[in-house]
Amino acid sequence: MPRKFTCLALLAVAISSSVYAKCERNEYGVYEENTCAYEAQEKADKQLNVVYRDLMSVQDEEGKKKLKAAQMAWIKYRDAELTFVYSVESGSIGQLVAANQHERITRERTKILSDWLKNTNWNR
Repeated sequence: MPRKFTCLALLAVAISSSVYAKCERNEYGVYEENTCAYEAQEKADKQLNVVYRDLMSVQDEEGKKKLKAAQMAWIKYRDAELTFVYSVESGSIGQLVAANQHERITRERTKILSDWLKNTNWNR
């Protein structure tokens, strides 16, 4: 994650510890509160990391190298996407939009890796 987003996320977490936010998605399926959006983003990141580790554990050495390369390329894409989103919508609304986008694309990646994990016989 770019340093700018990391600092913003850490700031939001620090602030959120003393602020109560009603965490409900709006009619478009996104969070309207920064605190909720950052919590959802963190949860999505954790879930992705679990699935990634599980998928790595069933790969041979060549598969591990290829999966790692694919994940690194995806991270570069994700970071570029979030940099673009934040350039279009800056300020506090930009932080919210970027956090919601981060969660969405991370969940999409998790689904892709989960599908590969379910079909581990392809690699054997």
